[in-house]
Amino acid sequence: PGFHESPDNNNFWYANWTEWDHVRSLSWDPVGEQRVRHPPVYYDIADGGATLRRQARQARSHGVSVFVFYHYWFAGGRTVLTRPLREALIGADGKGLGLNWFFSWANEPWSKRWDGDDGKSVLIRQAYGGEAEWGAHLDALLPFFSSPEYAKVDGRPVFAIYNLRHMQTDAGMPPKPLQYCANPPPADANSCRGGCAHAELYLHWYPDLLHTVETAREHFEAKGEREGRAWPAYDPCVMFSEPESRLASPRLVHDMVAFWQRRAKEKGLPGLYIVGTVGGWMGSQGIDKLADAVPNGEATFDAMLQFMPAAFRNQMPVLKAARDECGVPTRKPSDPHAPTCSCYMRAMARYADHPLLRPRAVRSGRWDFFRGAFAGWSNYPRHVASPKVAQVHCSWGNTTDASAFEVLIFRQLMRAIADAGDSCFYPPTDQPSGLLSHHQQGASSFRHLVVTDAWNEWGESAVMEPTREDGFALLEAHRRAVAHAEQALLSMIPE
Repeated sequence: PGFHESPDNNNFWYANWTEWDHVRSLSWDPVGEQRVRHPPVYYDIADGGATLRRQARQARSHGVSVFVFYHYWFAGGRTVLTRPLREALIGADGKGLGLNWFFSWANEPWSKRWDGDDGKSVLIRQAYGGEAEWGAHLDALLPFFSSPEYAKVDGRPVFAIYNLRHMQTDAGMPPKPLQYCANPPPADANSCRGGCAHAELYLHWYPDLLHTVETAREHFEAKGEREGRAWPAYDPCVMFSEPESRLASPRLVHDMVAFWQRRAKEKGLPGLYIVGTVGGWMGSQGIDKLADAVPNGEATFDAMLQFMPAAFRNQMPVLKAARDECGVPTRKPSDPHAPTCSCYMRAMARYADHPLLRPRAVRSGRWDFFRGAFAGWSNYPRHVASPKVAQVHCSWGNTTDASAFEVLIFRQLMRAIADAGDSCFYPPTDQPSGLLSHHQQGASSFRHLVVTDAWNEWGESAVMEPTREDGFALLEAHRRAVAHAEQALLSMIPE
């Protein structure tokens, strides 16, 4: 919701600053090696709900059933960017959005680097406090939860938490920095010099093995050490490990959610439907550790959301398979070229069901699973002044291959249908058009969504809505994928 003037942005940047300032004057992304997309019109999202309702109509007509809005709640109960959501979602005019929706709490510091880290560039600190702060947070959410359009599962409002790793008892303290291998040692090296246990190097040593952080260490102790390999003396590289200083505090997460559940019931709700996020900040192995760290920890969550492409990129064993086909997604300008989005999405469509991308409680059936997709990603527009920190997952180049996006959405929809099992046939209907959207209104709806990373994250080139360059290409691809999935689902309905 950053596409409107706000007092905070006026203060932090300059008068009348909005996210449009990132893309308005750009035509080429040298990091992503692609055109910069632009909207047909630079809209103001704080216009009494008109723009959000227009976007909801566009989305619904192309097979989108739900919008997920980022929700901001910082230390001391400070909020930002709430005006357009209040106007459109719970406004006095009573019009609503015209589409179901729910919140994902973007629980990380607001920073001029847009990186979610605590540090010198933090504008608003993220901290969590205790029960008084948790209660105030829930009370502020209740007016939104009461909306008939707010997504609910068995009456419980769906509430996602974006950055589980940040939920630590010492939140707000500078985390231990991650290390990169600027010059990875050659494949025949027997050690990771400089303290960089690069996962890629371990895969060079044993290319036929699929390793997590834990199994790689176990394998090293059982075999690698005898072969003369040397484990690093310092912290492993990014994408290979999660330094302990950045792991979430399971007690904080558990206690906060347990308090919310009690308070929600006191307020007349049957509880909350809590969704964690599997992505760049915490992978599925970190989620498993979080669930194991406290008694009955798996009960903290009801579902996990697979946030793509970060969840895919940060699992080196899975990425290796895609890398062999498409090339390595670049992390900084000096890295190799980014793969094409066409190849990367098709590879993701094949590998997105890999066990490393699904926490154990998802694989066992205890948690529901929101499967992920994405429409592109490069944050160069936000880092024009400092392109060395820009990152890109894949490149569209000059032409957007919407068919690859269609394949990814369709494959993930079919997996979600398989996850749902017999419940996918409620309520029964013989009308293929709108079948999946119609199903979402059931009593246990929203358990098996497919979530695309962004509708209008223009500053990260992650956009599904119409663009000046590609028109409705991605929305039309989404509509076709949903229609094909509906036809497939219709053929499965028992007679």
